[in-house]
Amino acid sequence: MERGSPFSQVCSCGKECTTPGSLRNHQKTCKKSKKRLSNALAKAKELIATRKQNEDPPEPIAVHENVSTGEDQDSEQNLVAEVAEVIHPPSHNPN
Repeated sequence: MERGSPFSQVCSCGKECTTPGSLRNHQKTCKKSKKRLSNALAKAKELIATRKQNEDPPEPIAVHENVSTGEDQDSEQNLVAEVAEVIHPPSHNPN
């Protein structure tokens, strides 16, 4: 591994890759990354299903505002951040 490389990212399994291609190739076969992404997507699917069940029928007015609780927004933001981290892991700059 080149230590002076300008590109350095770490897979969610802990493997450090020094080129974008090597990271992408590793992620195609990395079981830990696939499992993590699968879990994040399952949580998202569950959240969407829960929201659909709790939706009220549309009101017969021209403007309908969707108001969600702060807790729903926080859990949704955490889920979005988790999925984003799996898809685009943070850069790792060895110093």
